[in-house]
Amino acid sequence: MTNYFFTFIIFSDRLEKLELTLESMSACLLKKAIDVQFVIVDESKTARDNSFENKLSRAGIRFDYLDLTEGNREEILELALGQAQGDYVNITKAGVLYREDSLYQIYKYARKSQKERFLVPPVSSRNSAVMREGISFQRQFGDRTDLENNYHLVHCNYFCYFIKRGAFSQKRCTDPFWTFAVLKKLFYTITPHSQLGFAKKGRVYIPTPSEVTRFWEDMIKEDCSLFTRSFLSDIFEFCKKENHICIKNAKYNLVYYCCRIIEGIQPELETPEHLREVRLLTEAVLAFIRDDEIILYNQFLRREYKYYLEKNFDWENTDNPQTGVRRKDILDISNVSIAYQFMKVYADRVVLECKAPMYLVETFQVYFKVNGELLKGVLQKRVDTREWFGEQIMTAQYVKCEIPLSGAREYRIRVVCEAGGRKTENKSYEFGKFMPLADGVDLYAKEQGWHIFFDRRSKELVLSPQSGREDIRLRWKRVCSLLRENNAARKAVLVRALTAVLKKFKKKEIWLISDRINRGDDNGEIFFRYVCEQKLPNIKPYFVISKEAPDFQRMQQYGTVVNVYSWRHKILHLLSDYIISSQANKPVINPFGIVGKYYNDIIAGKKIVFLQHGVTKDDQSKWLNRYNRNLYGLVVNTVPEYNSILEYDYFYTPREVWLTGMPRYDALTHDEKGYITVMPTWRKSLSDGVDAAGVWKVGDDFVESGYFKFYNALLNHERLLAKAKEYGYKICFMPHPNIKPALGLFLRHPEVTFWDEEKPYREVFAESNLLVTDYSSVVFDFAYLQKPIVYCQFDREEFFSGGHSYVEGYFNYMEDGFGEVEADLESLVDRVIEYMEHGCVLKETYANRIKQTFAYHDRECSRRVVDKIMGIS
Repeated sequence: MTNYFFTFIIFSDRLEKLELTLESMSACLLKKAIDVQFVIVDESKTARDNSFENKLSRAGIRFDYLDLTEGNREEILELALGQAQGDYVNITKAGVLYREDSLYQIYKYARKSQKERFLVPPVSSRNSAVMREGISFQRQFGDRTDLENNYHLVHCNYFCYFIKRGAFSQKRCTDPFWTFAVLKKLFYTITPHSQLGFAKKGRVYIPTPSEVTRFWEDMIKEDCSLFTRSFLSDIFEFCKKENHICIKNAKYNLVYYCCRIIEGIQPELETPEHLREVRLLTEAVLAFIRDDEIILYNQFLRREYKYYLEKNFDWENTDNPQTGVRRKDILDISNVSIAYQFMKVYADRVVLECKAPMYLVETFQVYFKVNGELLKGVLQKRVDTREWFGEQIMTAQYVKCEIPLSGAREYRIRVVCEAGGRKTENKSYEFGKFMPLADGVDLYAKEQGWHIFFDRRSKELVLSPQSGREDIRLRWKRVCSLLRENNAARKAVLVRALTAVLKKFKKKEIWLISDRINRGDDNGEIFFRYVCEQKLPNIKPYFVISKEAPDFQRMQQYGTVVNVYSWRHKILHLLSDYIISSQANKPVINPFGIVGKYYNDIIAGKKIVFLQHGVTKDDQSKWLNRYNRNLYGLVVNTVPEYNSILEYDYFYTPREVWLTGMPRYDALTHDEKGYITVMPTWRKSLSDGVDAAGVWKVGDDFVESGYFKFYNALLNHERLLAKAKEYGYKICFMPHPNIKPALGLFLRHPEVTFWDEEKPYREVFAESNLLVTDYSSVVFDFAYLQKPIVYCQFDREEFFSGGHSYVEGYFNYMEDGFGEVEADLESLVDRVIEYMEHGCVLKETYANRIKQTFAYHDRECSRRVVDKIMGIS
């Protein structure tokens, strides 16, 4: 009988994810000949089809399978542990990856240390930093440290733990949700023992930080009472009954899960009884803590919640002097951080905007103290709040102040908040992404003859007249500050120096133009082609796209193409005059990512023109507002769309909203080929976040979603396909780019054509006779061509409930739409067949709506955008 060193219990819901996990392990296992057993818990009845079993089995690696069924669901973890034969057991899920030599490093550590329990560093992608849940712990922890003294380890990343088979808690963990069973088993196993090893050379990767936590975080949002009953109450009872556990670490974990509840619960989705139940349990857990050190130093608990808890809970105050200092810091309202959001400097004045929070106060006044004189801030429309189970505990006002500048003197600015007749000068400040300054780094800006910097000693924003001596002082201070930071900051010194040299030789304006990072064929491409064809004087356009994208080579025939995230792209970003894109995401706004703060004085004021990738018919102010994107120009297409941007909470003025029409309208043509094209939009609720490149990932439960089931059924509907063949039409599917990773899950009927990202949208619009969509804004392109459209909105209530980035806006699909709105599969099929029977002719009602919708019907959209950028119109 083989003695296995490792047993990996892998919960698998998707075959392709299981294969990725096995592939990441296979090279090391085959090369190093480590004896391993895999216990695959099969949630989808497909795990036995994996392509690695035979190859690994020939090397002596054992595979055992457990089907997850309704009959064994609650017992599945105990059943899997019962099959484990390895010396060490690791519980993981399909999709978790291992660096090439990680298993061998883990193997060497286990053999050498003989620790009964140890963990390895979890990393959220192959290129990103250690995950937040473990970062504080991992910076300090070693074999000579125990969990009682260093208690900042949260046990939610179960895939990082390796535990000797006989060292697991004997307390049975059964639950309808295997994730909760695993988390409880881990909690019961780890907290009674202070010693925990740390294999720091090992690396376990997950595509996104939410890969493991998403299940229970979603449950908190959708049914928080189920989370508290199924999980939190059990580990809470364990902590109360067990006297021999590492109590500080156990309490820290309890606070972590309470934080997730406080932040994630949506009171409007809970019944009053359930909300009360969750609140009572959460407050009972927090009352049990009785140690404000754990609260005050908790990295997951926001400052306003710490303030609320200190005011409302009577804990034992520790004798630790540092904790006393921290307590005073939290309770001192002058330490609440003021966030400077925007600054616009003119020759005779500066306009400042900031976000000022106050705790347990709903109304207060904000002043700007300028050289000792108080100027009253003007309250803006936007207000942020934070709640404690529906009770408002924090109010953040957005305030603007126009400060006159006169004479060659220095101006020093602080913020003062007044509540209940008491004025408080704030001592803590931070800087938003659109300020030319940054937290923790001594940057400065030069505008309109003024130097702008932050004096960290006096906690004042300073404007001083420009002078050569002052410029040298501030530049030297910036260099020293960057050199003290880290490698990325030190690299920034060199990059900034290179950029400064290149800027001296710059003779033309640089326009960075883009669409998605992995394809063109949108407004960015059409606009880029127009600018290149026109050979505009004093303009040098560049198109930014991934060199791995199929369109990279094709776009080179029109002009200069740059690889996204390359150093050439980043330096061009620093040198650019305008950034023009159909997207408004990470590579457009800030290709430097988290190290962008070292260049904030350069990139904060970049002029970003958002061409959009469709008509904004719904309220997208949640993500597209000025405080989140701060666009220089926002291209719109219709008068109602223009009015909605100014009416809803986008916080833009007519100066930033450009009624020009989208450039891609200039390239729309007719070339009908009898295609009936199904083109649904994306659902944010189907996503598992974004990867390191900023691309949306498909969630684990995609196959079980109503979205997948509806479109899979539509594309395989026998009556629809038979009628299409009878009338000479072809059913085609144009999936949203974000669905690409999941296309293999759809059943592909031989009579249906699946298009991919290599098929240009313009061709789809030109060749299709009828478009079937749901809420996609691409219908406006199709309508522009005077062609019929049918909407299918089977999930309307869910779509506009907040699961996506849309809130229903001015556009009423029934009254303003360009076609019929159907709510179920059979009605949709009937409607499409009706159109095919009549030759896919646009009905007069919808033809009139189309005519009244668009502001322009010419091919001059690109020209109008250029004119706006150049200030001609």
